[in-house]
Amino acid sequence: MILTYAYSQTIYSSRKIETACKRDINFIWLLAGQKAPDHSAIARFRSGFLEEACEDLFYQMVHRLPL
Repeated sequence: MILTYAYSQTIYSSRKIETACKRDINFIWLLAGQKAPDHSAIARFRSGFLEEACEDLFYQMVHRLPL
């Protein structure tokens, strides 16, 4: 959710996302009381999990669309 919102706000840098999670009220609200992730955790998530998660999400969307 944090990455989706960051991208929609044209924030792509892991360090800028980390800063936004600590200072921007919208990011803080999205975190719902959880600690802000550091930039290395954001980068690890993007490189290790995001591609697979997006692929799975698009697969699910295609199969739910009416023909």
